[in-house]
Amino acid sequence: MFIYFQQNKLRYEKGQLTPIFIVVIVILIIMAMLTVNLGKLGLIKTDTSNAADAGALAGGAYMANVFNAQAAANQVLINNHKLFADYEMPFLAFLIIMAAYSAAFSCAAQPCSSHHPCCGSAKCKSDFGAASSGITSAMLALAWFHFAQYETYKNMRKDAERGRDQAIELAYRYAFINSGIGNKLISGEPPSSAEEMRGDENNYAETFNDWVKGGKVTGGDYIWIDGQGRKHQVHVGVSTQGVGRYSLQYTLLPTIPLELLLRQASLAAKKGSGACHGCPCTAGVTFAMAGRILGYMLAVLGGLRPYWVEDNTDFYKLTFPICWVVDINPGERFSKRVRVMTWQEHKEQDYGLWNMRYPHTESWSEVNFEAEGTIYPVDASFDPDIIDTD
Repeated sequence: MFIYFQQNKLRYEKGQLTPIFIVVIVILIIMAMLTVNLGKLGLIKTDTSNAADAGALAGGAYMANVFNAQAAANQVLINNHKLFADYEMPFLAFLIIMAAYSAAFSCAAQPCSSHHPCCGSAKCKSDFGAASSGITSAMLALAWFHFAQYETYKNMRKDAERGRDQAIELAYRYAFINSGIGNKLISGEPPSSAEEMRGDENNYAETFNDWVKGGKVTGGDYIWIDGQGRKHQVHVGVSTQGVGRYSLQYTLLPTIPLELLLRQASLAAKKGSGACHGCPCTAGVTFAMAGRILGYMLAVLGGLRPYWVEDNTDFYKLTFPICWVVDINPGERFSKRVRVMTWQEHKEQDYGLWNMRYPHTESWSEVNFEAEGTIYPVDASFDPDIIDTD
């Protein structure tokens, strides 16, 4: 028997596949773990890309709405200027001039004799009084126009600044919601007892939901510790240019010179009214007064024409009536863009055979929300579009 075993042991083939199976199993396990690892890396990269795109589109869409609202408000400024400068003030000027010349002709129609003193007409005085009252109304209307345009412009700026803050908040919110954080957390609320707590309270979905839906999400990081003590961090950064620089169209003359011109016209009307009771004949004087009123009113109408285009400096805003907004952040190329950058970092995970490491994963996206929209001439067609991304 021993002789037989010694003679045939070299041809003994049982168990020769076992080492091969062991090697194959090890390779399969390694490939499976690599597949899982690469799959997780792919999901993390997808999450960062989705977060950047969603945040940028959300912020860009909101900013597009903000600028569409700015264009609509600017149309109000344009309409107000046209109504005042093209209709209201010319109509007042027409009534004032007609009253002044009516007074002059009334004075000229009076006979000149010792029995009939020149210009002793009550109608002459009444017409010049009507002209003076009309000029007072024009002065009040001009002051109100300047104030109303300035207040509308101030409200435009406040709405734009408030809208920009809300757009940034919305971009943060949508970026975090689409970053895949919710899928990595434990569903439900954190347990009340520390013994049942797995990781920290940020490791629970309800905590994340409350954080996102709660106050203003302008913080750039959400950090949590999972049940295995591993740290995870998702960062979001949002940038878009402010809307503080406005280019404004102003009238030819400031408000104070326009008011002074109206004041001079009012003084001419009062002098004309006094001349109505003078003697000898004052028809020439009254016609001269009516001519002065005509000149002053034409100067006022010319001074209300659009002329100066300057940025929103305090000097121009307070001295010149505003016609309308020409542009917002004029000449600045990146003034109508929203950019979102996000990255994720996850601590390595120990699977026994080796530690699975997750590299720093980063994505960014940039949206241009200008599209075909313009502030002046008003074209409310602002719309967001992704123009660049990694």
